[in-house]
Amino acid sequence: MTLTAEEVIAALTRRMRDLEDRVLAIEGPKARFQIPSLSEVTTYCKERMNSIDPEYFIDHYESNGWTVGKSKMKSWQATIRKWEKNNGLQGQTSGGAGGRGRTETRSFYERAEEQSRQTERGARALLGVLGGSVELHNTADKNRADTRRKSAIDNPTKLISKVETP
Repeated sequence: MTLTAEEVIAALTRRMRDLEDRVLAIEGPKARFQIPSLSEVTTYCKERMNSIDPEYFIDHYESNGWTVGKSKMKSWQATIRKWEKNNGLQGQTSGGAGGRGRTETRSFYERAEEQSRQTERGARALLGVLGGSVELHNTADKNRADTRRKSAIDNPTKLISKVETP
């Protein structure tokens, strides 16, 4: 008995559908990943009472093509829970180079404000090196300013070309 190409294709297609049905019966239906809306992420973050900025979350994963590492994201809710843990909101310390072992409980806006204050402190210290009068509050800032002052004495044009003095 010889079969035509069409008959072989039809038989293989039926066999493949049977196998897919068996796998589906064993594993259950797989839900496809749906990109969340801003309102869904905002609602989920409010329910969990975390400090994750929903707009930042959406923008971050939009720019990455909704991937986590090299894999496609499977659950955005699980990713938010992971962000919570990485931000230290579960009382865990964030190890590694970025966390430096301290627990992070500040919100996105509080961290941005702190970064702004650090930048301002650095600018004030630099102006102090150039001859302005700036009062520094902690020892680390004083030590950094001393180092910058010594560097400015060695090569003043390097610093002056980057900063305009008042």
